[in-house]
Amino acid sequence: MNLSLLTTFLTVAETGSFTQAARETFVTQPAISHHIRALEDKLGVKLFVRNGQSIQLTSEGEELRRYAKAIMRTVEEAEFAITEMSALKRGRLRIGATSYMAYLLPPVVAEFKRRHPLVQVTVWFHNSAEVLRLVANGAVDLGFAGRIGTGASGLRVVPVHTERLSLVAPPAHPLVGSPRVLPADLCGHVLAVREQGTYTRRCVDAWFGSCPLPENLIEVGRIEAAIQFALQGCLAFVPEGAIRIAAPSGQLVSLPALDLTSEMEYSLYLFGGTTPSLAAHVFLEILAASSEFRTARALEELVRETPESRVGPRTRGEG
Repeated sequence: MNLSLLTTFLTVAETGSFTQAARETFVTQPAISHHIRALEDKLGVKLFVRNGQSIQLTSEGEELRRYAKAIMRTVEEAEFAITEMSALKRGRLRIGATSYMAYLLPPVVAEFKRRHPLVQVTVWFHNSAEVLRLVANGAVDLGFAGRIGTGASGLRVVPVHTERLSLVAPPAHPLVGSPRVLPADLCGHVLAVREQGTYTRRCVDAWFGSCPLPENLIEVGRIEAAIQFALQGCLAFVPEGAIRIAAPSGQLVSLPALDLTSEMEYSLYLFGGTTPSLAAHVFLEILAASSEFRTARALEELVRETPESRVGPRTRGEG
């Protein structure tokens, strides 16, 4: 139903006069009469009857007024809700991230919630392949994952962080003190490694090359689990940043794994070419300013892409 016709109808019903309704809506009286006739023709009923110099609502008109007022209230509430969301007073932000990003994102998420406490934030942690799938399906607004090289069709990829992969062991492990460690040297030792589909596992498989992984293998779903196994005497492949945060100082040693020198690159994944929401853009602004991400030039360029007119006054006074 045409909202303009309903607005005219309600104005006539409230004022009891076509002439007064014309004054309040700044249109001509014939235009008011035309709107009412169009509404009556559409509904197939009379909405007003004349009573001398005044007009009164018919029973059908009274019923329509009740619904029309409810409709207009809903429209006003919708407009207010959108305005609230545009000012980040409500809304939602959905993030998908890999296990390693669980060490880097919490301070940024906490800062975002401090500034915008009414925005609902949900963070799901999965392996890189699953994060890319969530982004591609629109299940999350932002995805943070390793550069796994496949499955990113149609997604925008923005590098945000690099980290070195380390082979670690407790100080008493037999391989500690070796001048160099080759893939074959791990044979006979218990090795904790991430599961298939993770960025870390791809890097590990690339290092082993044609050499088979040890038979005494423990596959884990979380980096924290790999670190805990290393603390219990196993070997483990984990990003160095995770060791600095999760392992007690001096309780794990990084082994000189030959040719394990390539940097692990973690990226932001977006569906299509732009940030999907104002909340996502504000989150990325905070991310770009954080200590772990402030050197990511591609991220800074992405943040600058959104015109300031879209952002409005939300960042003023927020540092």
